[in-house]
Amino acid sequence: MALRLRERINRAFFELGRKIAWGIDDMFTRNSRIGTPAFFDPKLFPWIPKLEAATPAIRRELDSLLGFIDHLPIFQDLSPDQRYLNDDAGWKTYFFYAFGLPIPKACRRCPDTARVRRAIPGMKTAFYSILRPGKHLPLHRGPYKGVLRLHLALRIPEPRLKCGIRVGD
Repeated sequence: MALRLRERINRAFFELGRKIAWGIDDMFTRNSRIGTPAFFDPKLFPWIPKLEAATPAIRRELDSLLGFIDHLPIFQDLSPDQRYLNDDAGWKTYFFYAFGLPIPKACRRCPDTARVRRAIPGMKTAFYSILRPGKHLPLHRGPYKGVLRLHLALRIPEPRLKCGIRVGD
C-alpha cells in the first residue's frame, strides 16, 4: 500500500515538473536568439569538427566497454522517470558527466571521450547510449528546448536502413 502511494506521489511530482518544463519550453521558444529548428547548422558549433575527428578513438573506447555490456546500468535504473520509455534491459548507458558533474572512473576508463567532452562549452551531460539489437524507443522529447542534444552514431548495425532516429516531424 505504501509503495503504491509513493508511486502516485512520485507520478504527481513528475507531472507537475513536466508542466513547469513545458512552460519553460514555451519561454525558450518565444525568446530564442537562434530559433528552435529540429536541426541546427553544425557551423554554429565550432567544436563539432574536433568531435568528428575523434570519432574513431571514441568508438574504440566504446568497443572496449561492449564486452561488459551485461554489467552496464540500464537507463531507467539511473533515471527512473525514463521508465515510460523503457521497461526492459534493452537500453544501457555509460555516463561520463551528469548535470555537469564528472564521473571520474568513467573519464579515466575512456580518456579520449572525456578529452573531447572538455572541448564542448556548456556541456552538462555526456554518455554512451547503447540500444540492444531490435530495441525500439517510443517517440519522446527532451524536457524543454533549452537543451541541445547531439547524437554521435558510433555503431550502426546492419542493415542500416532498418535503423533510425526520428527528430521532430
